[in-house]
Amino acid sequence: MGAAFRGFAEPSNSVISPALKFWYDAAVMDGFETGTDVAARMLEEAGYTLEGGRLHYPGDKTEELAK
Repeated sequence: MGAAFRGFAEPSNSVISPALKFWYDAAVMDGFETGTDVAARMLEEAGYTLEGGRLHYPGDKTEELAK
């Protein structure tokens, strides 16, 4: 992040940057788990599988692009 933004970026756990003090409220994210392990667990609970680095949809689900 420092290299990409020359030290001007701030880590965030939200789509709202902590730099936007008026809108950002750190308390909103209190109690929320974050991280790739959390994401993997949520996908697994939803029926998705990860095999060979590829995500597979559960059962009869497929990806559809909007027209």
